[in-house]
Amino acid sequence: MSQEQKVKTFYPKTPVEFSATLLSELDNSNESNYTRQQYAKQLAELEKDERAQLGDALEKSLFTGGDDKTASTASVNKKLKTVSAKLHALNNFEKAKSDELKQAENEVVKCFNGNRSKPLSCWNEVQKFKQAASSL
Repeated sequence: MSQEQKVKTFYPKTPVEFSATLLSELDNSNESNYTRQQYAKQLAELEKDERAQLGDALEKSLFTGGDDKTASTASVNKKLKTVSAKLHALNNFEKAKSDELKQAENEVVKCFNGNRSKPLSCWNEVQKFKQAASSL
């Protein structure tokens, strides 16, 4: 009995293929269903925790500085006034364009439209426009 036992490996002569019914049976087995249930349960817990954290963070951000609501409103009103003043100034600038600036602008547009392949040909017109714009 002291003979050495040799491991024998048998190789199939035909390729091994699994039937569709066997694969579907393995797919629908209880172990995989249990794993799916555990995965879904953990995912639901993670989503619940994440929503709770986001809700807490949102509440903290909304309720910080409860007494500063008037200051917040005042700062928003101040910002609105500055923005509306800038818009009003921009509208007035459009109206206040001089004839020289309008003419220079039209010449630049005409030159660019006429020289689409050579925009550098309009350098003189652009310089005239810059001079007219800087005079405002």
